[in-house]
Amino acid sequence: MRSATPCSRLAQVVGGFLVCLAPSVAAATWGENWGEMVWGAAAVPVLGPWSVAFLAGLVVGVAAVATRARRVKGALILSLLLALPLAALAVTLPFTFQNGTVADADEVNANFEALAYRAIPRSTGLGPMDGADSGAISSRTLGLTKDLADTALRIGYTDNFRVSGTSTSCRWEIRVDGASCPGGALVYDYYSGGGSLRHQSHSVVGYCEGLAAGAHTIQVFVGSTPGYSGADCYTGWSNSRWVIESEEVF
Repeated sequence: MRSATPCSRLAQVVGGFLVCLAPSVAAATWGENWGEMVWGAAAVPVLGPWSVAFLAGLVVGVAAVATRARRVKGALILSLLLALPLAALAVTLPFTFQNGTVADADEVNANFEALAYRAIPRSTGLGPMDGADSGAISSRTLGLTKDLADTALRIGYTDNFRVSGTSTSCRWEIRVDGASCPGGALVYDYYSGGGSLRHQSHSVVGYCEGLAAGAHTIQVFVGSTPGYSGADCYTGWSNSRWVIESEEVF
């Protein structure tokens, strides 16, 4: 009898894994009402922890067998295909479906949107410079629409800051709709200890939580850091590039 080759043994292992996985793939059944789908007794299609562990071991085994069999190219392709579900596990979806409940198209679409290519609203420019020591920096604004109420905005801001004076400090704050973020103010201080006149680019980032869904405006405000007074603040310099961007995250 001809002995099994490494590749044929691998095919048997993969086939067995797929047979074990098949019941969990059939995760939804049609309900009693025509056109209504009810999540079935099996779990929604997703790999459980033991399946993930088995799949990870299988990927390693594929590479080992292929190395001995000198089939590196084919094994790499197969390993990448098997590893795709592992990468998908890193995505957090907004809705988790329960058995016996009616499938809702809005919730399903929201899960698909979470997996879609991300769109990041942004605003940018070359200047102008702004020597305001307090209040809003009128040119640094970004308008956007927040889709969901239970998400946060990840806001990034890059600009050139300067503080003039001895032992003084300026504070830049990212506000939404003219107010501090409900989940905690996004404030960033720049301290000047020796009276140097240094213009320096900075990049800051923060998460704004507690905002309702709908249209919002992100603005940058400046003022003296609490406990310090008489600071000479400056935003932007020599028409250098500034950027504000925001991403809705779960």
